[in-house]
Amino acid sequence: MGFIILLIGAFAIVAAYKGTYPTLGALLAQDAPAFAIWALAIVVIGGFGFIPRVRPIATAMLVLIFIAMILKNGGIFSQLQKLVTQGIPKVAPSATGFSSGLTFNPGSLFAPGNIPGTQSLVVP
Repeated sequence: MGFIILLIGAFAIVAAYKGTYPTLGALLAQDAPAFAIWALAIVVIGGFGFIPRVRPIATAMLVLIFIAMILKNGGIFSQLQKLVTQGIPKVAPSATGFSSGLTFNPGSLFAPGNIPGTQSLVVP
């Protein structure tokens, strides 16, 4: 679980650094409904796995769900090849995007003059 949170944080930092929060928000909003259906199916079937007599059936159903996820939309390998050849699709940011109009430049955080006591180090 901790790894997933770190991965989500890394995506947010990269999006902030590149200034692509609106694109990230639009892509997530576009994918959220389909993701919710798959997540709900996994949670419901996984919940049945806690019943000892139903556990083998729940395990088989989870395997079936993961196979369906891999084969859906033309298969994972064809989609991966499409991503490599065409790149990430450009999505117009939505009106409710996360952009504040500000960009983040971590190099300016530690530049001389921005840290208290280093104003004298700045060369005009």
